[in-house]
Amino acid sequence: MKHFKLAQAAVKGALWNYVSFAFSKGLIFLTTVILARLLVPKDFGLMALGLLVINYLSNLKDLGIGEAVIYRQKHPERTANVAFCLNVLMGLLLTVIVLLTAPLISVFFQEPRVTPIIRMLSVVFVISALGSIHEVRLRKELDFRRRVIPQITQRFAKGTVSIGLAVTGFGVWSLVCGQMAGTFTATVLYWIVGQWRPRIMFDLNIARSLISYGMHIGVFQILHVIYKNIDYLIIGRRMDAVQLGFYTMAFQLPYLVIYSIQSVVGQAIFPTYTKLQDDQDTLRKAFLTTLQYVSLISVPVGLGMFVVAPEFVEVFYTIRWAPAVPVMQALSLYALINSLSANADQVYKATGRPMIANQVGLVKTLLLIPVLWIAAGYNIFYVAVGQLIISFLAAILQFVIASRMIVIRPGAFWTALRPAATGAAVMLTGLFLLRLQISSFAPVIRLLLMVIWGALLYVSVLWLTNRKLFGQTLAVLRGREKVL
Repeated sequence: MKHFKLAQAAVKGALWNYVSFAFSKGLIFLTTVILARLLVPKDFGLMALGLLVINYLSNLKDLGIGEAVIYRQKHPERTANVAFCLNVLMGLLLTVIVLLTAPLISVFFQEPRVTPIIRMLSVVFVISALGSIHEVRLRKELDFRRRVIPQITQRFAKGTVSIGLAVTGFGVWSLVCGQMAGTFTATVLYWIVGQWRPRIMFDLNIARSLISYGMHIGVFQILHVIYKNIDYLIIGRRMDAVQLGFYTMAFQLPYLVIYSIQSVVGQAIFPTYTKLQDDQDTLRKAFLTTLQYVSLISVPVGLGMFVVAPEFVEVFYTIRWAPAVPVMQALSLYALINSLSANADQVYKATGRPMIANQVGLVKTLLLIPVLWIAAGYNIFYVAVGQLIISFLAAILQFVIASRMIVIRPGAFWTALRPAATGAAVMLTGLFLLRLQISSFAPVIRLLLMVIWGALLYVSVLWLTNRKLFGQTLAVLRGREKVL
């Protein structure tokens, strides 16, 4: 009964995460399409440089304390108050550091225009720290329904401010102000919907416990953000803002549709995994079930995106963004692989061994840096291919480690992935044959026909070959199916 209730809570959490995902990413997509027509690649490149610094340092602000609050089951109220104080102090410290070092960062990128952008964005450390534990408490309680409101409103505020300022000619500053507006809006709403008012207190024992566990998570998050953003860093250093703008836009669709799947699932699954940390059999089943359901979404979407990328860019971003097409295709496959392998990281954390994720992340980073540095000497497409190759090798390593930790037979991985792989193979064949027949059609017609045809093929194959799984998937989407 306990496992059933946890399963139901996990399913509901995942469903509300998907609601938030659908609305917020839909708003991001709409905003991106509009801004791609109002701004130039250099604007996106400058903003990417500014956000690169913020993304790297934002993990120092948290130090993994948010995940430690979820993991720690004793004295939840006192723990949350101590975590809140630690987060705010770190937010203030990082804001001061970035304000002082912004000129040095711009020298590194050889781009003086990024200095005021970085200084403006540094304030997000303090703003987000004020609401981060409120968000963590909602995740710990698997209350993803209330969490939807701040997430969606944040995207709406960010998009509205960015578009409004871009129309009036503010250029890159429209993106900066939009980022600030979104962060502030989310923090205010987390205080409102969370209905929790922190108290200023400090408990040395609790602080040590949070930092001890959180440091491993924090190091993992730092390694992850280095790994995830090292391509931006190297392109920004070795190339220019225009090329970074093309690369940033190429990453938008894979990130919105595929890469975010691992975040959506992980945020719902990690709190559930922590409650199963002493039940290896159930944890193993949960891992394989999660892998199967994630693959049912990410595999067809990732491969489909690879096929329709030329039409998508021309229809939504306009032809001036054509250099982003081959990059988007490679990054679609890269994001697909990451969405499948990320579930292994949740197992490491949930079983109290987050240091394993750190070790894997370090290996990935050490392999990636020289590969991308060499690739950036040629063009951004080679950078994307380098990402794809390293992510594939890292995924194999992650699955091997996870299989040894919770004793999974190699054939079980294929059993979990087979339904998605079978449907995707038929879908790809059908799409390539269709493209030969409609090559003379207008781009928007080609895109529409391929999306509809690909979806029909995939769903039909899944229904014909795995009718039971098809029914279970529909039941899960309705919140009626026990999945763990």
